[in-house]
Amino acid sequence: MKTLLLSLSIFLAMVCSRVQATTLGLGTVKLPVYLHGSDSDTYLTIIDVPFVAGGASPEWWVHALGLPFVSPSDQFWREKGDVNMVSRYGLSITCLVGSFDEDFLVTIDATKAKVPEGYPFTIEQVVDSAATCVRLMYPDRPKGEGRLAIKIIPAPSAPADAEKKAAPTSPEAKPKAGVSN
Repeated sequence: MKTLLLSLSIFLAMVCSRVQATTLGLGTVKLPVYLHGSDSDTYLTIIDVPFVAGGASPEWWVHALGLPFVSPSDQFWREKGDVNMVSRYGLSITCLVGSFDEDFLVTIDATKAKVPEGYPFTIEQVVDSAATCVRLMYPDRPKGEGRLAIKIIPAPSAPADAEKKAAPTSPEAKPKAGVSN
């Protein structure tokens, strides 16, 4: 009898450890969006976008900021695609939550970011818009109760950019053919 009860207890413990309760919630996140290929002006727009989150994680909105977003549309938008510039440019956004869910350290990592072909924004502009979204979404707290810190890891500068900056700009500054400095 003891063996049966022990076996049943072990079986129930294994089954219960695999079961998770999930509570879904609907919220909104702010995303920097751009409709590539439209006749509109070339600027990033920060809009509220619905997002379904599961669980009780206080930093779900930071994770949502980096996910692709394809907006519902009518038949006139022929080339539907991701309009979230954070995910389109490949930024990585993580969040560390301090004790009692008070302090948030949000890291925006642009080391693997790339400008998609034909897009008018620099990586720095998209990083700035992502940081603006984080600041706008951080919940209001009483003074002294939790703080938001944003750490930005910039994209590495390309060798071509360094050459452009180092190149002389005036004809007088350029070395003449056959003459060395």
